[in-house]
Amino acid sequence: MEATIKKWGNSYGVLLRKDELKGKDLHVGDVIEIDIKEKKKVDFTPLFGLCKFKKSVDQIKKELKEEYYE
Repeated sequence: MEATIKKWGNSYGVLLRKDELKGKDLHVGDVIEIDIKEKKKVDFTPLFGLCKFKKSVDQIKKELKEEYYE
């Protein structure tokens, strides 16, 4: 299961989707163990050159990185 870290006030949290927890016998207040792995990186480089854009490739890559790694 993958989850996204969200900020709540001065804390961080992870939302677990109900449909992904179905059948796992987990309830509010249960303690679970989370194994944190390295952040997944997305390489958009192979996609560039396939289409013509109004912005430069470098500008689009910068915007995608800013949006994806917020």
